Amino acid sequence: MKRILIAVLLLVSLQTIAQDYDTVPAYKKNPNIPTFQVQLIDSSFFTDADIPKGKPVIITYFNPECGHCQMEAKEISDHLDRFKNAFLLFVSYQPMDQIKGFAQQFKMDLQPNIRFARDKNYFLPGYYRVEFTPYNALYDKNGKFVRVYPTGMDIKEVTDWLKQ
Repeated sequence: MKRILIAVLLLVSLQTIAQDYDTVPAYKKNPNIPTFQVQLIDSSFFTDADIPKGKPVIITYFNPECGHCQMEAKEISDHLDRFKNAFLLFVSYQPMDQIKGFAQQFKMDLQPNIRFARDKNYFLPGYYRVEFTPYNALYDKNGKFVRVYPTGMDIKEVTDWLKQ
């Protein structure tokens, strides 16, 4: 009898916790680029306010050791000219030396429109509900949400969108 009572109490408490979970991700509620702060590979801090105005924005959450992330970065690197009018922010939670190595490996660390950063507060994965990497969020030149690619972006589709 005591075990049944404990089981019932446990189920009731779990149900209460489950009801507090918001089923709509934050990025679907807010059409703007979220407020955030990350640390760039040069150790300076970068916030949403530092994003250049008037350019489409691609926020990519990645893992430097992820094969799909490496493939996507290679494809972007091979077509940098197609991204020249956009701002790209690559963000990871991994150690800074891995992020920096990734940026250098794909020769994107010195591009004026690309930044690499560490999200030590793990804000962006929660905000976007990242389940897989690479994860891409696109915003138009006015900073308004366009769409996400939860398992990596279609480079041709994105570069065609950037031409508009």
